[in-house]
Amino acid sequence: SLGLVGSEMCIRDSCCGCCGGCMSVCMYVCGVALFWQKHKVVELLLAGGADPCAVDRRGMTTVHMAAGKGFSGVLTALLEAGARDVMNYQAAQLQDTPMLMACAGGHLECVKVLQKFRADIGVWSVTAENCVDVARRFGHRNIVEYLLDDMTDADAAAYREMWRVAEERHRRVQAELVER
Repeated sequence: SLGLVGSEMCIRDSCCGCCGGCMSVCMYVCGVALFWQKHKVVELLLAGGADPCAVDRRGMTTVHMAAGKGFSGVLTALLEAGARDVMNYQAAQLQDTPMLMACAGGHLECVKVLQKFRADIGVWSVTAENCVDVARRFGHRNIVEYLLDDMTDADAAAYREMWRVAEERHRRVQAELVER
């Protein structure tokens, strides 16, 4: 059975803490819907008044989950429903923003959605990298190029040069390994 605690609902009659302490219904159901890729369920929840800015015990929002999994349709629905307030929020554990997670995962469509809603690409991760750095480190050149197109010419030129040097160094190392 489900026990009510104020405006939130816990999974058990007396909370054991397994859900982070009375996890909100919105966060739990949105998380399940995101996991099973049920975009329509998320849209219905939002239409019914679910909080698009809900946060779980790790500091992750539904926007983090959608961006990290590559669900651009769900991400758009969440942002249109008011989740812009948490769009640049850094999760408690790794300090990742939804944009950093989309870049790391190679989810170009999510990056485009977040960029459309003016997400900050200059936020630094715990490893002192911004979105372009993260996309480059994980080899997502299409995302790097997309983000560079939105930068000033001087910043974009510097990143393109760094990328070229890194690729050149990678080719040299590969050639040396083949020779051995």
